[in-house]
Amino acid sequence: MGLPPQPDVRTGISGLHGAWDRRGMALPVSLLAVVAIGLLAAGAWVVVDLNARSMANRESSARALQLAEAGAAHAASVLEEHLSDRTLTVLLLGSDSLPDTDDDGLLMGFGMPEDVEIPEEGFVWGDGRYKVTFLDDPNEGDGDDLVDLNGRILIRCRGKHPNGATATVDLVYGSDPTPPAVVVNGDLAIGGSVQLLGSCGGVYTNGVAEVSNLVVEYNVVSADSVVVSGSIEDPDGNEVTPLMNQATITVPTYDVWNTCPGADYILDADGWITVVATGEEVHANTGNGAYGWVQKTTAGNTAWELVAAQVVEATFCIDGNAKMDGSLGSAEDPFVMTVFATGGITATGNLVIMPDHPEGFLLMAQGDLKIAGNVSGAAPELSNGLLYAGSQCHLSGNPSLSAQIFCADEPDPAGAADYATSNEISGNVQFVFDCPPEGGLTRRVLSWSQRYGS
Repeated sequence: MGLPPQPDVRTGISGLHGAWDRRGMALPVSLLAVVAIGLLAAGAWVVVDLNARSMANRESSARALQLAEAGAAHAASVLEEHLSDRTLTVLLLGSDSLPDTDDDGLLMGFGMPEDVEIPEEGFVWGDGRYKVTFLDDPNEGDGDDLVDLNGRILIRCRGKHPNGATATVDLVYGSDPTPPAVVVNGDLAIGGSVQLLGSCGGVYTNGVAEVSNLVVEYNVVSADSVVVSGSIEDPDGNEVTPLMNQATITVPTYDVWNTCPGADYILDADGWITVVATGEEVHANTGNGAYGWVQKTTAGNTAWELVAAQVVEATFCIDGNAKMDGSLGSAEDPFVMTVFATGGITATGNLVIMPDHPEGFLLMAQGDLKIAGNVSGAAPELSNGLLYAGSQCHLSGNPSLSAQIFCADEPDPAGAADYATSNEISGNVQFVFDCPPEGGLTRRVLSWSQRYGS
């Protein structure tokens, strides 16, 4: 009788080992899972902690900005209520009006109540504080931080939170500047013995200003550069440092034909003059013309020419070019007239004129404006006498002008005579132009910016 089959010892041992191997793997897998969960929990805690800190930082930064803005509002209110009659230079110097002293640029003193002052250490507001400092406009460029020349200062308002967060609000405060006597939207050359007098007796050009010699009461200001080959002096003989790389100024432009609806006479391109009050039309291209004007064509250039002995005091609107020559008026009794021209205007001889137009327009050309000889414009008591060239300006000879001139430096319009190829002032030209008094200008916040962490 045979033996029953016996189990294979090797197989049994092998199966036992497999069971033990599987049970041995459970522990390290469990440990890995625990470690992974721990890492995830730690990462989540780090993220939560970072978010909490970030939120706290954002909150304190926002709070610092609120403090800076509170300082800006405080300063603007005090300037309007207590210091509207103080010049901007006085604000830079502080209440003692002396340079390089402890109160320079601080909103303290000036006879104000103590509860509206902002001391050097700052004004406590809520759980933080703000400081306010008056600084010279950095774009002025005159090198003197305690003298205002352009009617603008910078008000720096700095807020600080108890945890150290800071923010700054900068306000540019002042008035829109009054353009000086000569404003050019391009390059300008000045030579000879030119004098620009009056509190706004100066030059502003958006291009390069080339100056050989000049007496100026205000300054020479350029959005580009100023090249001086001789000297720029004030009326007392002191050297004047020109201002360069300034902000571009907007030169007003005029559509001359649409600016003169109030004209008394319309001089049409076809040679007819219309009397606006009656509608009467007179042909004026032969003889001495009419109302002091005759249309002539010389070397292919058509222009309305002034007949000084016959002209009447009025406002004339000319469709085309205008040539003004001869003797007219006197210093004691200026001739009252305004001339608009859709082309160019050239004025020479001994013309002493002042505006007839109620807005002070004197000579207004859509093209070039050329003034020479002994032409005198406006009157000493009339500060708004206005000269305008849509293209280029050329002044020479001995003009004496109590007025302001704008040169838009645009291409000559169709049909305009080329009376000037560039913007130039030479000879013994004199302008007298006074700015409005500072108290007559409205001061306000002109621009605003903010930043964190400074």
